[in-house]
Amino acid sequence: MLDRQTQRPQINPARAPLAAPRGPAQDMKIQTGQKSAQRIAIENAVPILAQAGSWPALHSRLAAAGMAYHRKGSGAVVQVGDVLVKASDVARAASLSALQKRLGPYQPPQDIPALEFPQRAGERRDVAGHDPRRGLAPQPLRPGQPGWEAYLQLREVQQAAKAHDTLALQHRQAHQRTALADKLRAERQALLSGDWT
Repeated sequence: MLDRQTQRPQINPARAPLAAPRGPAQDMKIQTGQKSAQRIAIENAVPILAQAGSWPALHSRLAAAGMAYHRKGSGAVVQVGDVLVKASDVARAASLSALQKRLGPYQPPQDIPALEFPQRAGERRDVAGHDPRRGLAPQPLRPGQPGWEAYLQLREVQQAAKAHDTLALQHRQAHQRTALADKLRAERQALLSGDWT
């Protein structure tokens, strides 16, 4: 069915059922009770994609929600925080070909001014309260989910320990690389310093 004003295919969001996360996104839900990036995109990006009348409007509304739509290869992805979700996994109407039929040829978000993030205690956060450097803030599947605060505390402790271990490993590997390079340099110098005549 065509939209009378734009003469482009019309999307009826009431008829289009929301997709369900699959694969790793479904596993994340089962294991942690946390919304995956795919679930967040399904819940928040689909209405924006369905109501957008132009590429600039789509990009600016997604940016205001902490998301982005990018062309990738022959398709597209929805960026949620720093996680990329295949656009057709969000909704069929979110695929690049479906949006190009409705909005015209793809226009990248380069021309849209970047969002200004307010400073809070030395951290940059977007309007939804997410730290753009760390990605998306975890969201529970249901409001008031039992044990959610304890899970967030344990998650934060685990991430801090993992970051500490990663940094220690990087320092150890850098020291080993330097020691190995010095050893190889000394062996080479010993081999090549002899009289070859």
